[in-house]
Amino acid sequence: ISKLFDNILASAKSPAFLHGSAIITELIRNISSEIFDFGTSLDDAPAILKVLAKKMGRLNEFLLVKPDTPLNTTFGVLKPPFGMHRMKVLEIIGMSLHSRYFCIYNSFMETPLLNTLVDLFFEYHWNNFLHAIVNRVLTLILETNNSDLCLKMVVRTQLHTKLAECGLDDINSFNNDGYQRRGYMGFVTSLTSALEETAGVNEDLANILGESEEWQEFLSGSYADSQEIESKPLGGVAGAESSDDDEEEDQLLTYQQIVKRDFENEFPKNFSVGDFEDPDIDSLLHPLPGTLYEGIICQEQDFGNEFESDDEDTEDESS
Repeated sequence: ISKLFDNILASAKSPAFLHGSAIITELIRNISSEIFDFGTSLDDAPAILKVLAKKMGRLNEFLLVKPDTPLNTTFGVLKPPFGMHRMKVLEIIGMSLHSRYFCIYNSFMETPLLNTLVDLFFEYHWNNFLHAIVNRVLTLILETNNSDLCLKMVVRTQLHTKLAECGLDDINSFNNDGYQRRGYMGFVTSLTSALEETAGVNEDLANILGESEEWQEFLSGSYADSQEIESKPLGGVAGAESSDDDEEEDQLLTYQQIVKRDFENEFPKNFSVGDFEDPDIDSLLHPLPGTLYEGIICQEQDFGNEFESDDEDTEDESS
């Protein structure tokens, strides 16, 4: 395994790394657990994690290697772009923490990787692949419920301050005219919720967050607005009246409810003319007991004369 790592991590932009990183990721996936393992030391951990712990610094170096060629995107030119090789590094890091061996978390925290990941998260506003992996890494650290580890992460990265700055930035406001909230704002909201949840069981972290004026302003402002929007039913509430005076005051119904209502109202209980609620026709086709069927009286002039002409032609032919 050591030789495999040496060959794959020889160069950040080499084909060996771009393709060989998938082997490392899959090897880690095979030893991953659904629950945290706090008892196994690094010496007793699977061989892949032992070697990986020694290579964490090398992975950080790879993250600092930037692609040379600018990349045109719908939001402008990325110079430099994030690059495929750095995405491969992220996958290895994300999977290593997904293994849930606590010993690898300690090795991870001994390197500059944590700060590098957070800086990249906020540098690339629209790379949701990057945001998703970094969000998962930070969330996994918080999910350990290890007080020292969580506190060290927040203090070292000043994550709460950076989240608050993003939330308070005018471009990420719900009230700005352009409304171009950056692509990481959904993950900012998710991380904020995770920090608040952890602070509920971590007194030291709660004190740090409580002393930050920016954090408190963010919670009561942009974050609260996001929570209010996300708590509303998608598409609105059926039957609710609009608050806009210019709109009609009729109750709003979803498309499915309209179709269901019309179907139930129009579908006949039995297939008779009486279901169409025409009492004249219904009395003719369903006469009361003791009455005879009289037919339908037609008021149209000369109605039926055409049949008489057919009878006359028949008499002439027979004669």
